[in-house]
Amino acid sequence: MGFYFFIFKIFFFFSLGNCLHAKISDLKIGLFYEHKIHSLVFSPEKSSYQMIADGNDLLRVEEGELVYFSVVDGKIWVQTKENGFSGVYSNIEMRAESCEGVFNLRPVFPALDTRLYEGEMILGIEFGGLQIINHVNVVNYLAGVVEAESGINSSLEFYKAQAVICRTYLYRHLKKHAEEGFNLCDAVYCQVYMGKSTGNEKIVEAVEETRGEVIVDNEFELIDAAFHSNCGGETLGSKDVWLREKEVLRSVTDPYCSGGKSYNWQRSIPLVEWKEYLISQGFRDEIADKGADAFSVRHDRRAVYYRVGDDYLPYRKIREDRGLRSAFFSVEPTPDKSKLILKGRGHGHGVGLCQEGAMEMAARGYTYNAIIDFYFSDVLLGDVSKLPEKITNSFF
Repeated sequence: MGFYFFIFKIFFFFSLGNCLHAKISDLKIGLFYEHKIHSLVFSPEKSSYQMIADGNDLLRVEEGELVYFSVVDGKIWVQTKENGFSGVYSNIEMRAESCEGVFNLRPVFPALDTRLYEGEMILGIEFGGLQIINHVNVVNYLAGVVEAESGINSSLEFYKAQAVICRTYLYRHLKKHAEEGFNLCDAVYCQVYMGKSTGNEKIVEAVEETRGEVIVDNEFELIDAAFHSNCGGETLGSKDVWLREKEVLRSVTDPYCSGGKSYNWQRSIPLVEWKEYLISQGFRDEIADKGADAFSVRHDRRAVYYRVGDDYLPYRKIREDRGLRSAFFSVEPTPDKSKLILKGRGHGHGVGLCQEGAMEMAARGYTYNAIIDFYFSDVLLGDVSKLPEKITNSFF
């Protein structure tokens, strides 16, 4: 089924003009979620910020000034460099005094790279570390995600396709971290978010030009908008990876990604180590006596199971266990039969949109909706503001 567009613009839903404390279009994103941050430095890049501590206005922080936050005895210790202020509080808000607030965050312990964020920051204590939340506009958040997930060297139509996919994921999973007080985190199992998009102005343009657009199935349900780096020439159906059938996530033969940098890969594994691994996964002990040729297998198409005699193991399980780029590979012995070479194709789980294939489609003149239509089956493109029952009460 092709695309049917029912794009109805409701300006107030996505208005940027009412950016301060008209929070219907804002998100709360948990930052540095995979790290336990004990101390960090905050500095306004654009706009002054008002510090609110335990619900009370505390002080104003100007552009370029530094504020240090640390965990001390289950509280947040605050110190400013410019005026020597210090205090201990339970909760902190850094609230921008303009609609275009931008700030730097640099974790000190553990030491991590400085990141640039738009919007505002909320601090609390969780599990003995700082809980860091970015209160950010949907458009700015999505631009940051698109850049983090797809890089800065692609075309506008590809970025549009990626923006629609990332927006669909966002609205489908708005309550993923509700119990922790925010919508999504910044880690890969939500969507990678490294802060403000700065590398390519086409990314923000793509998010703006597709404003509100999401992918739904023919029952107007938001889809699982999966994507990966390179499918190796053939995407996988969802049931082959996640053991659940999704009609929109069917296998597709992809002729577009073969020139991508992630299309081919190789891994060398000693024969003895391969045998030990297979035995640990339930293969019969007698494979220890077999020669290298017994483990050889060649695939021009994706296969679900790797087989030696009557024993078999899902390729996706091998990928996970061995840290392989994909579950699409052949196995060949080296000339001296002491090792096996895994000759693979693609990078990622293989379900949904193939990013390098989509980039090539965009380079050949395909529009973003045609790209989405190629990788997802029987889907529609619609305005999220016309699906209110799917997102009611999802914002904080």
